[in-house]
Amino acid sequence: MVTVSTADMAAARERRAARRLAFAGRQAVLSLTLNIPGPIKDSPLLRRVFLEAEQQVAALSPVMGQRFEEATGWEGVYCFDRPAAEIKEEAMLIETYHPLGRLFDLDVFDEKGGKLSRPLFRQCFLCGRQAQLCARSRAHPIETLVAKVEQIAISFFLEKDVEQLGALAEESLLYEVSVTPKPGLVDRSNNGAHQDMDLWCFLKSASALRAFFTRCAKAGAQPGSPELLFNRLRQEGRLAEQAMLEATGGVNTHKGAIFSLGLLCGAAGRQLASGAAPKDTLRALSPFFLLPERLAEGGFGSTLYKTGRCGGIRQEAAAGFPSVEAVLPLFQKALADGFSENDAGVLALLHLMARTEDSCLVHRSDIQTAAALRAQVRQALPLLVGPEETVAFAEELDRQLIAQNLSPGGSADLLAVLYFKRRADAAALNGCIGEYPSG
Repeated sequence: MVTVSTADMAAARERRAARRLAFAGRQAVLSLTLNIPGPIKDSPLLRRVFLEAEQQVAALSPVMGQRFEEATGWEGVYCFDRPAAEIKEEAMLIETYHPLGRLFDLDVFDEKGGKLSRPLFRQCFLCGRQAQLCARSRAHPIETLVAKVEQIAISFFLEKDVEQLGALAEESLLYEVSVTPKPGLVDRSNNGAHQDMDLWCFLKSASALRAFFTRCAKAGAQPGSPELLFNRLRQEGRLAEQAMLEATGGVNTHKGAIFSLGLLCGAAGRQLASGAAPKDTLRALSPFFLLPERLAEGGFGSTLYKTGRCGGIRQEAAAGFPSVEAVLPLFQKALADGFSENDAGVLALLHLMARTEDSCLVHRSDIQTAAALRAQVRQALPLLVGPEETVAFAEELDRQLIAQNLSPGGSADLLAVLYFKRRADAAALNGCIGEYPSG
């Protein structure tokens, strides 16, 4: 980051004035800058603030615009074929009502280059008095103002990011159930080996769980020990199961996904609060707080896990979901090789079935039958060189598993984890979920 001087800022104002001339004659020109105290005007956090402001300006439908990424702070100039007074009124609404609006500086100029004034003065960050008076009298230390700006911005983006993590978790469940054909599982074609649930049941459940995943991410962002976070997530998991059962009329559609995605949302929230975008591997996310002895609590799968007979989803979680790490590159390669999103999902599911010990299969049969199915799928994978072969094999396996009343639900949960990781990584890479510290 660069420390800028008073002379640097004066030169930046001159450049802005010259840039506005390129839009001379338009009904309205809007200049976007940030209202940031202190000598540092450009940082990852401040760029996110600018992009949020730019998104608000884009909603005003400018006919033309340009962004300038300067060390003195990012700037934007946008022109409109609407009256300047109208644009000024809408810009003031943004400054007044957006949670970050106090950090936005939206100046509007008419077709003659005249700047439209505000009818009301803006308030100080700290005391609420007229900002200009506080600035002239240097009523507050710069360090205090800078800290307040960071607090405002970090609070806003943390809330926004945990909401997005919840949305990504819901989306991953919708993607998983939509992949067709999925052997023995509910999909768009049939109900697999299930008599008590269908596609609509899964859609209702996924929608009901979004708020739970958001709360898990928010819990992860709160201070506390790994043990405390784990206990918070367990309580959220109980509430999520209640919400699921209410939405589905008592059907267990997503208990395994509640476990996996709830833990991952909590871990991602913890990373956000530490100042890092959740773009690292699942191996870095999950074991940060997962306690293997706690994972052994509750249910049929926990009994298998404790005795070492079948690791299931608990073993995957305790190790940081290594099967998802291994299969995701194969999913990405399938897309690059021309597989559709759906068919790449089918192939990914088959690879997960071949790699993982699925306690759902064991629950419906036994360890030997589950192992034989893994071997069957593993033997077929080298022959699945294209989408046609992949789908044909999955359809045949679907008929086999329906006849045997078998459902690889654990592998389906891992497919949802794969979608979550893929989308969370992409969101972090694209700056949709970002790093907060300016230092």
